[in-house]
Amino acid sequence: MALLLLYSHLLSARDSASLHEISSLPTWQSLIHSSEDKAQLSEPTFLLSNESFSATRELELTLELINSNIEQAYCRFPARTIFLKHHLNLNIPSLETTLASCPELKKYIEHVPFDQLELVFASEIFSSATSMMGHIFLKAGGKNFRDVEVNHSLAYFTEITTLNPAKLLTESLVTGMPGFFTVRPFAKDIKQYLEIEQRNLWQFHLKSNDFNRRLLQLHLWELKGAELVYYFQSYNCATLTLELISLLDPDVLKEKQLFVSPVDVVKAAEKHGLIEQTQVLASPKWLLNSIEDELTTTEKSAIEPWVNNPSEKGLSLLSPLSQQYLSLAHPQKYDSVNGAKDFGIDLSDYKHPAKTPQDSAFGVGYTNSKHGDTIALSFLSSGHYLSGDNRQYLHESELVMGKLSGTINLDTNSAKLSEATIYSVKNLTPSSQFNPSWSTEFYLGYRPAYSHDLSLESLGEIAFGFGKSKKLHRDISGYLHLVGGVTSNIRDQEWYSQIKSGLIIDLVNDSKLSTEVSWGSGKWHKTASILKANLVFSWFPSTDQGVAMTWRFAENNEYSSHSLGIEYNHYF
Repeated sequence: MALLLLYSHLLSARDSASLHEISSLPTWQSLIHSSEDKAQLSEPTFLLSNESFSATRELELTLELINSNIEQAYCRFPARTIFLKHHLNLNIPSLETTLASCPELKKYIEHVPFDQLELVFASEIFSSATSMMGHIFLKAGGKNFRDVEVNHSLAYFTEITTLNPAKLLTESLVTGMPGFFTVRPFAKDIKQYLEIEQRNLWQFHLKSNDFNRRLLQLHLWELKGAELVYYFQSYNCATLTLELISLLDPDVLKEKQLFVSPVDVVKAAEKHGLIEQTQVLASPKWLLNSIEDELTTTEKSAIEPWVNNPSEKGLSLLSPLSQQYLSLAHPQKYDSVNGAKDFGIDLSDYKHPAKTPQDSAFGVGYTNSKHGDTIALSFLSSGHYLSGDNRQYLHESELVMGKLSGTINLDTNSAKLSEATIYSVKNLTPSSQFNPSWSTEFYLGYRPAYSHDLSLESLGEIAFGFGKSKKLHRDISGYLHLVGGVTSNIRDQEWYSQIKSGLIIDLVNDSKLSTEVSWGSGKWHKTASILKANLVFSWFPSTDQGVAMTWRFAENNEYSSHSLGIEYNHYF
């Protein structure tokens, strides 16, 4: 009789609101990870309609399961079931009354409380292919069944199993890589990110109600056992995390674009008012660099006696920042026991990830040279340029993942593909007395190079460089790199080497000046050594716009060439 009453109630629910309308609800779409009526998780253990998926069909089969076996429905799909019970006002038993039939689910609920929920952003690290743009995950906290305060990380990631660049690109972009969703104590992430990898953890406390937190808690249980496939450009840690927090506010999915990065998730949460409070757990290395940026020349000079002689008295006479700096640079010599103090510096608004420009860009430019006037169109799939607005990053850097550029010669009316960059990175980590480090660069792709007569012709190229970068002033960075690589135009291959030095100066009125001089062997087959100089003045009228004026010079033993250009980039 009870089943008949339940079934009749379900029928009336179907009569009062069409299945299509219910299945189109953003929350239902997020619960089944459907995008444009396509399954993003095509896994039989997760989808009832895996063989002929549609959001409506999945809803029908879920309602049938609730009607036929409510215990199995709760054990397998607890989030979907409580959502439909709440939305359709179904007269079915509560989850709590059926937990005895679901011992594993009961154990999960007891051990992983969701009294508070935070979005956690781990800052970028260029040594990891999957974390070059940072990492994003959730943190749930509260009192467990033993009344003990616990915190857990809820993260989606993949593992790199090959050092072969071609295989890595194919797996991460085309075939996909095994994805893993883990629930583990947050303390392990603090050790991994802060202590081992020296990365910052930004914690954003999310606004939520009891029902939405429970819905998210139970939905994560539904993902248990599903074979997830990780795609760098379309289904990464950011994509899944954005879908998860859409259970708190579906409007965040409006920010889902061509490529979703970890920073995009933070921006979406901030834009739609989900962030209530921000806390930063800063790694010692990052904090050291941050304080060093803020110290005046006088303060740096005043520190030197204590660096060279730890027994020097009068430590309390130093500025608070100087004392904090010493305690981080030499924690074994200067701590709270012998004088230095932790002044609890507030970093919640310093180098904020949500203030960085968007990751994709469309550019248009014009160049004048003796080889003709050209117009260039470019598209950056993801990343940022060295000449761009990098003020919200810890130090100057460049990351280009997937860039296409074409040029039109206005004199000859000819068009060609001038650049197809697969991956390029410049990591100009400044080296200092207390924090010595190497800066590096790497390039893989197809880009212009000076030929015999100093016209620009494109070649396939793989290059690697290393050297030292240094903060010469709070607003001035300098670097010196040795670079080597190989180029090819199919017929010929050419090994080359060069030495380069550059300065990057942050100017007033949202502008910067970048200059680089290099000398080395030519990249085209049997070309003479070339001296090159570049000067770029960049202006940023808004966070997502950049205008760059460029001057380039090149000279070999026979020719010299210079060009002037202007480029506009819109970030989206």
